[in-house]
Amino acid sequence: MGMRPRPAIVALICLAAGLGSPGVALGDAESGKTIAKRWCGTCHIVPDAVPEVATEGIPTFRAIARNPRNTPARIAAILVDPHPPMPDFSLSNRTIADLIAYIESLAAD
Repeated sequence: MGMRPRPAIVALICLAAGLGSPGVALGDAESGKTIAKRWCGTCHIVPDAVPEVATEGIPTFRAIARNPRNTPARIAAILVDPHPPMPDFSLSNRTIADLIAYIESLAAD
């Protein structure tokens, strides 16, 4: 089992990425969609990505977006400290912000 991210580290990443800071621009949802299709689409169902079948037991991006527990901070924590079988992509703060912006755009779909 991997180490849990420290709350202070997650908070700093969220602030650096503009998550949870009033008046600060969030990530770019279109960039997040491109990243999600390229890196996440093989396990999660990402709208408009191929293949259209998620790995068993892994939530789709829409399911992630519609889960009220999945706040931007929680998603950032998962992306900072991925868990098996999720690979560690060593994502930048900007990439994390873009992915979160894309995930949040799916909540209204």
